[in-house]
Formats: sequence, C-alpha cells, structure tokens
Amino acid sequence: MKKKVFSVIISAVAAAAALGALSACDSAADAAPNDFPTDTGLSVKSAYEEAASLGYGGTLDEFDASLAAASNSVGQLTVANVRVNADGNLIVSFTNGSYANLGKIGCVHSYSAWSVGAAPTCASLGYNVRTCSACGETDYEFLPAKGHTVAEYSHTQSMHSYFCSDCATYIQEEHSFDDSVCNKCGYEADYTVGLKYAYDEETDGYSVEHNYTGKLDNIDKIVVPSEYRNKPVTKIGDNAFANFKASEIILPDTITEIGDSTFRSCKELTKITIPDEVTSISEAAFFGCYELSEIVLPDSIQIIGKQAFSRCLKLNNVDIPNGVTDIGITAFAHCQSLTEISIPDSVTEIGNGAFAGCISLERVKLSDGLTEIIRGLFQRCVALTEIKLPDKINKIGNSAFAYCRNLTAVEIPDGVTEIGDQAFAQCTALSELKLPKSLTHLGSLALWDTKITKLALPDGVTTLSERALKGMPELTELTVGAGLTEICAGALADCPKLNKIIFGGTTAEWKAVSKASGWKTPDNIITDLFVECADGTLEYIW
Repeated sequence: MKKKVFSVIISAVAAAAALGALSACDSAADAAPNDFPTDTGLSVKSAYEEAASLGYGGTLDEFDASLAAASNSVGQLTVANVRVNADGNLIVSFTNGSYANLGKIGCVHSYSAWSVGAAPTCASLGYNVRTCSACGETDYEFLPAKGHTVAEYSHTQSMHSYFCSDCATYIQEEHSFDDSVCNKCGYEADYTVGLKYAYDEETDGYSVEHNYTGKLDNIDKIVVPSEYRNKPVTKIGDNAFANFKASEIILPDTITEIGDSTFRSCKELTKITIPDEVTSISEAAFFGCYELSEIVLPDSIQIIGKQAFSRCLKLNNVDIPNGVTDIGITAFAHCQSLTEISIPDSVTEIGNGAFAGCISLERVKLSDGLTEIIRGLFQRCVALTEIKLPDKINKIGNSAFAYCRNLTAVEIPDGVTEIGDQAFAQCTALSELKLPKSLTHLGSLALWDTKITKLALPDGVTTLSERALKGMPELTELTVGAGLTEICAGALADCPKLNKIIFGGTTAEWKAVSKASGWKTPDNIITDLFVECADGTLEYIW
C-alpha cells in the first residue's frame, strides 16, 4: 500500500540534512528553475518524474520546494539520483554526497501466498490473507457466502421452506413467481398470481382487495388461494373483482365474507360457487353480471343484500336456501331470464322491487312467513299469469303487481286490510278479482286498466279513495256495503261501462254518502247509472 507524507516534508528534509553528509557552501543560492537540466546531475523535473515512478504522490512544485529547503540549509545542491530504501523511504541523493529523506511513500510489495483467514459459511463471508515481506502490510481477499444447500423443498401456496443440509438452519421464504412458477423452488402455482391482499387483525387472516390495474384483463379464470403467507384467505373485499373480464372465478372454502360490489359488472362471468361458510351476499355483489346463468348458494346464507343479483340478464336458476331471512331491495330486479323462484318459509323480509322487471318469471312460490307484499315486488313481471299469496299477508304495497299484463288469477287471503296505489295497475288480462272481507282501503288507481267486469268491495271499505277505481274500462257492476260513507274525487272516473252499483243500505243512506265533485265523470259514458238499494233503485241520467 502506497503512503504519502506531505505535512512533515520540511522537517523531514531538515532532519535528513542533519543526519546526512552535507557539503558546506559559502552562501545558499536560489534553486535553478525546476525544468532546467544540470550538467552533472538530474534536473528537478527529471528527478520528480523518477520519484513519481517510485510512488511519490506530491506535485512537482511540492517536490521542488522540498529540494529548495535542503539547498537553503546546506547550499546549492544538484540531484544525483532518486531511490527508495529498505524502510520504504524516498531518498534524494545529491552530487555532493548528501541526501534528503522525503519520508515513506510506499512499497513495491512482495506478498506471500494466500492463506485462509476465515472460511465462508452458508450465510457469512469468508476471507484469505497475505503479507508483504518488504513492508509487512496485510492484504485481504473476501470470499462470498456459500448459500444454503437444499435437499428438499416444502411448499404452501404462498411460501416454500427447507432445512439447510450444511448448517441445519430452517429457512422459510415467500415464492418469487415468474408467471405462475417460482423461479427459486420451481413450485407451480395453482391459483392466480398478482392478486392484492390486506391483513385482517380481527380474523388473523387475509382479504383479497381491489387492485384493478389491467394486468388481469386477459385472464379468463381466476382462482383465489385458500391461504396467503401461511394464513387463511377469509374475505373477498369490496369491489375486489369489479369490472374484471374473467368468465370463471373460483373461491376457496376458507371464505366467510363477500363484500359490497365484489363482482359488480363482471360482464363475462358465467360461473361461480359461493363457499359454504358465507352467510351474506352483500350489496350489489353480482350487479350487472350479464352472462351469469346459474348461482349456487350454500345453506349458510341468511341475507341476500340490496341489488345483489340485479341485472344478471341470463340468470335463469336460483335456489334460495332455507335459512335465508332477508332478501334486499331490488335483489333480483331485471333478471330477465329468471323463469321460476321459490322463496323458503324462513324469509320474513323482502325489499321493494326485489323481482321487478323479471320479464320471464312465470312461477312464484312465496314464503309463508311474509306479512306484506312490498312495493313494486313483481312490477313488470309480464310473464306471470297467476300467484297465490301467503295467508299471513296483511298488505299489498304500491305497484306490487303493476304492469303484469298477463296476470289472470290472484288469490288474496283474508287478513289483507290494504291494497296500495296502482297495486294491480295495467294488469290488462285480469278479469276477475275477489277482495277479502278484511279489506278497509283500496289505493289510487289500484285496478287501473284491468279487465274486471264485476267487483264487490267488502263492508269494511267505508271510503272510496281518490281515483280508487278510476280507469276500469270493462267494469259494469260494483257492489259496496252499507257502511260506505264517502266517495272521493275521481273514484269511479273513466269507467264508461259502469251502469250498476249495488248498495247494501237504503236509498236514504246512499243519498247521505258524501260524494266529491267528479266522483264519476260522464265523459265517454255509454249508459246511465242505476244504484240498487235495499229499498229501491236510484237512476243517474248523464
């Protein structure tokens, strides 16, 4: 190793001058220019080049200054030669026999053979060592760690592990996949590589998270692993696969939860099985999966959330398991290929419009646990021809069967007290309807544009609400009880064929019934109206 000494050059020169045999001069002359050659020795420049070749690291000016310092001490000197002595010192000899010692500058090493200083291990560096016989300097050669020796790998879906046969250390590492093969252990993944995960401290497992970057655009089949980093994958998070193009997604049995909009708008998804431990299909989980034709729900399911399968246009088969208690708002709305649905008796709540727009729905079996046919439940189910309502039903909500234009038969059970606005509006094939004795309220336009010709309102209906029977073009006969006290505006408007009302009370009681202006408009009426009372008949001539 070369060493440079500049900070003590002047003192070193002075010491060397005192120790060397220096010739006396009458006066100290200025040094000649450093590039001027002498007649009897080396020029300063030549001496410097020789010194540099031997390892001197100073500049030419520094070298010249050192020689000038010696000249000032002993008179004008001329360089005879430059050499390195056995101690590694740079010696400048002058023609007068004196010399200057410019200090240690390095060594042209003469090393011994390499010997082992420390052997490398599986995980640690090693080194070799050698020594210069001239200056004693030690040199090192570092050796890389050997790395562990693998006899056999053990695999999980996310990790590989092994015991090193040299050091017996147990090593566990995450796979490093190139496509679907680990480039270290050779394990071939049996699940989709590239999914994003998040740790869930509550379950001590992982969930698959939304990570839509386009990298999985061309993958037709996605397989979710049962574990990640040796912990179970228990959840598919919100929006995790939303808008993906895969036609098949396979979920492991470890999944217990499916988040909101998880598979929303997977427009090419055709096949999926829900694992046995899942208890809820969350909001919009499969909304807009146009190609999904069949769904297998496990017995563990208790809740089918809002819009869960809405707009699954090709869904034609759903078996709702016994144990489901709640079907959310528009859960199956606009499933245009759904032809049949059986709702188990465990279901006690169905949200508004749950089956609205299911235009192919022909057969429905409703839960005996229901107490209400909610608003819009079967609205626009145009293929529905008949339906039997459960005995516990007490209300039929607004637009519940509106626009079911092929509905011909409805059996309304005793116990129903209210039929909501437009409940059977535009059920244009409905020509007969028996209302239960329990009924007390018939909503606005409840039977609008039906083909019913004769209708009997039970005695509990005391008020014909505004537009209650408006727009019944085929109605010819209406029966009302003696308890009727009020007919609101437009209650019998646009019923051009109505010519008979059978009233359970007397003519005096009929005349006492409050009748709003326009209770029956004469527009387009083709016949007069007769009101048959218990004691006589009244005639209205329009």
